[in-house]
Amino acid sequence: MQCVLLPSEAGSVAPSTVRPELPSRRCPSVGSKGGSRDVLSLVPWALLGGCGCARLSLQRSSRRGSSGVLQARQAEIFQVPIDGDEVSDPARISSKIAVAELEGKGCGVVATSAISRGEVVLKESPLLGLPDSFQSASDVEALLNATSLQQLDEDLNSALTSCSQANQDRFWELSDCHGEHKTAAGIALTNALQLGKGGGLLAMSARFNHSCKPNVQGGWDKSQGGGMAVWHALRDISAGEELCFSYVDPYETDAERQSTLQRLFKFQCRCPVCMLQGEAKMASNQNRQQLRDLKEALELSAVVADDTAEMARELVPQMVELLDVELEGSPALKSKAWGTGS
Repeated sequence: MQCVLLPSEAGSVAPSTVRPELPSRRCPSVGSKGGSRDVLSLVPWALLGGCGCARLSLQRSSRRGSSGVLQARQAEIFQVPIDGDEVSDPARISSKIAVAELEGKGCGVVATSAISRGEVVLKESPLLGLPDSFQSASDVEALLNATSLQQLDEDLNSALTSCSQANQDRFWELSDCHGEHKTAAGIALTNALQLGKGGGLLAMSARFNHSCKPNVQGGWDKSQGGGMAVWHALRDISAGEELCFSYVDPYETDAERQSTLQRLFKFQCRCPVCMLQGEAKMASNQNRQQLRDLKEALELSAVVADDTAEMARELVPQMVELLDVELEGSPALKSKAWGTGS
């Protein structure tokens, strides 16, 4: 897709490098044995407070050696998540968005015309998915060592040979923030997404950059063949605006968010929230800390309180008000809050 030059306020995208040549063959049919399978359950980079969409780490499985490195075999790690023949173009892109070159940031997604709140801006099937054998883990550095990265890179390169040349090209166009030279492992660690209970490596979705006050939100629709990411606008978006979602826990303070983004994605966020100064920055941090406190109180009440519904009636309206102020009234976070307190 042709990129145009537009100004930007936010993060960074690693430059492209020359990819290795990979053989091409058609993707095999998935699901021909064993019936329907959910092969796209992924592990997030961090515990994200139930926001429903997050960058993720391809973390270690529960079967580990003493070194804690990845022990799963290639055949059970990466699968082509398409029921039947591979689609030639896995993305259904709204005519109202386009990939653009953003000054100081690399490529991102911008609105080419006005978008209404709740409007679908993108539907996309993953190029590659992961199976349920990957379990949640808090140690996201598990794969960021030489042994694990080498094995992951070999596994991914092997899996990519089962993809069409067009989808291999889409994969290698993605950025890699984990090394000077682009690798399959670095691309996966930089771009893989978790959306609710699904996700994978999605070429167009990976073009959404980060903002601590996102204006789009992704979800996973399992009814669409092998599964599909669906992105909605959280608010009205004007022509020329960039479309972003949050890579990190939305309830963290600015210092916590910056630390996480620098450690895992190698950039400093310069979104409007992070650029707040003085009392405005203090108020934002207080709002997010209060959201985190309310969330934790709700989770605790669900375990120990005699009347969880009564606690929810007291706490959730406070969360809803703060979410409207800080996070564009995120439907996913509001739903999570009411669900925890129900």
